[in-house]
Amino acid sequence: MGRVNNKKIIFTDLSANESISVTGTSCALNCAHCNKKFLKHMKRLEEKINSSTTSILVSGGCDKEGRVPILNFPKQIKKLKEKYKINAHAGLVSDKEAKKIAPMVDAISFDFTTELNIIKKVYKLNKKISDYYHSMSALKNVTEVFPHLTIGLWQGKITWEYKAVKILVKEFKFKDLVFNIFIPAVGTEMENQKPPSISAVKKYFLFLQKNYPNITKRLGCMRPGGNYRNTIDKIAMKTGFKVITKPTRIIKEFAKKQNYQISLQHKCCIFCND
Repeated sequence: MGRVNNKKIIFTDLSANESISVTGTSCALNCAHCNKKFLKHMKRLEEKINSSTTSILVSGGCDKEGRVPILNFPKQIKKLKEKYKINAHAGLVSDKEAKKIAPMVDAISFDFTTELNIIKKVYKLNKKISDYYHSMSALKNVTEVFPHLTIGLWQGKITWEYKAVKILVKEFKFKDLVFNIFIPAVGTEMENQKPPSISAVKKYFLFLQKNYPNITKRLGCMRPGGNYRNTIDKIAMKTGFKVITKPTRIIKEFAKKQNYQISLQHKCCIFCND
């Protein structure tokens, strides 16, 4: 009898996903890693949705308290939810706000950190780590939440990320996490900061595989391109990631040569399942 092939991977090209900013290109924070750059690629709430769309990321710029003001548009977002799967960025919220957000969405993507320097110096928020714990917990109590970790966001090194995943899995009991990797964006304060080294990312992915073998790991849409991206994607596949977002042709060919069972999907990575 032949050996059973248990190697599986989900690729999503996001061709059926739209990203919408409820604030257009406006943001009160001007984060050091973003400076509104990532908002420019999003549609406005009033723009037409492509006919092939099945999922939508509802996002936008934050106010000075770290909130994305999606609660200012309940009717428009609920109308979208009638037809599409809705993933949203809510930012920091209270218990009351979380309860109001829950009927508007199918899931929340929550940018999580345990590094105070990121909160103060990157996000430029006068907030505490406990504010992130509270907001995430409030949202988790009322809807599905997918914590996102941006690896290497602080000084291009991987340090706080080890503690963060322990807290998410052991204390908050999350079983499904999304991992992004810092991209130095031109025109931001952090444009000259390098992403974490490939060796550091590999070490972290091996750590996740060894210590948290039962969690679902998704490689999100933010990570550098070129050879760096291809190498990281191969490492992610070899260390048990379930989903790779926007893989290159090289990665697709690699998966075929390595005899992976490939599922090609088109929606937001958090909605991709077997």
